[in-house]
Amino acid sequence: MAAVTGGTPASRPRAGGLRLSLRAPQQHKLGLFEIGPEHKFYLLTCRLRAGLRAATQAAIDHPPAVSTPPAPTGGPTQPPRGPAHPRASPPPQDTPCDGDCAAVLRQPHEVGAAGLPPRPPGRAAAHRVPPQGFELLTYAGPAFARLRRALGLPEELYQAALSSRYFQFVSNSKSKARFFLTQDKRFFLKTQTKQEMRFLLANLPRYLRHLEAFPHSLLVRLLGAHSIVVPRRRRAGAPAAALPCPQRYFTVMLSVFFPDEGILERYDIKGCRVDRWAEPASAVVLKDLNFEGKSLVLGSQRPWLLRQLELDSRLLEELRVLDYSLLLAVRPLLPDGLTARSPVPCHVLQGSGPSQNQRPQPGGSDPLHCIDGPQRRYSVGLVDLFSTYTFRRRLEHLWKRIRYRDGSFSTVPPAAYAQRLCRWVEAHSE
Repeated sequence: MAAVTGGTPASRPRAGGLRLSLRAPQQHKLGLFEIGPEHKFYLLTCRLRAGLRAATQAAIDHPPAVSTPPAPTGGPTQPPRGPAHPRASPPPQDTPCDGDCAAVLRQPHEVGAAGLPPRPPGRAAAHRVPPQGFELLTYAGPAFARLRRALGLPEELYQAALSSRYFQFVSNSKSKARFFLTQDKRFFLKTQTKQEMRFLLANLPRYLRHLEAFPHSLLVRLLGAHSIVVPRRRRAGAPAAALPCPQRYFTVMLSVFFPDEGILERYDIKGCRVDRWAEPASAVVLKDLNFEGKSLVLGSQRPWLLRQLELDSRLLEELRVLDYSLLLAVRPLLPDGLTARSPVPCHVLQGSGPSQNQRPQPGGSDPLHCIDGPQRRYSVGLVDLFSTYTFRRRLEHLWKRIRYRDGSFSTVPPAAYAQRLCRWVEAHSE
């Protein structure tokens, strides 16, 4: 197989001129956009920044009593000397209790708490209506604080990033979720449905136990779960109960692609073919069919990746999750003595070892989500972990089986989905 940066797609879906022309107006909207006073999400992000600053301050003032478990020896991508099997960490000295995962912190914020700047004179701004007060809810705060501490992520750094201005990230995904990225590009904020948030909180203990057992898991690191409630403005004389308060749910997670300097290509892999092509000239993230004819050249790291993907996908299968994605970024391997900055201090991943400013050597450690091959550095992570195999998904599966006889679509039972993704990585790596 060709190296990952070379080659052309082996197959490409047919698309008529009309279909392309209908999609063309949206293509220029993909990418990263600053959220200024005229942006439609300006008010929302100002409230989020103020609310998250207060929420993280609560974690700083009242940190959970946690003892960091001993760091595992060896790096996340270092192949074991015996049979291929990821190295599990020793049992933690204390784990989140049920009360940690069930905790809810409600923090009301008065009018003006979002710290909105004055409207520029003579210009129409997005915040035409005076800002209202709002309430930010933090779910399972102590449990997520324990995870951040286990990752070696300082609360002050986390707070500073979430308090800075955000970018809006618009991709070619079919998801209706909104994505925001912090100024330093370390953390993503993603909107979730109420059902997705319920699923996360119900299965949070198991997610955390999995990360404790396999600290270099490919699963994206979820660092916080919140919702924001903004009362609707009502007309004079209207009863308060007439207008229910909308509630928006969102999660905070580590960016799999951080740092993004030097990235040559980004992919969103699902292991199927239907609707899995993206026009390279306009796409921010490419898809499965764009990767055809290429390969992940991992060398000695390949057995570890395949085994860890098997373990992570097995967990998702048991949770009845499907339609998740394997995010993949490709960048050149930097010269000796240099390495990209990691959002997680290297000493947490490797114990005592070389500085994070040095390129990981055999026996050392790569930053979280990074794997070094002979010539390329790959960022790899599993994201979108909340879609379950509901009755509606079953009906979608039956309909697509009639339309696509080969079964190469994303809505398949969780066991088949997990096996197919593992086979894809095995077939596209060496």
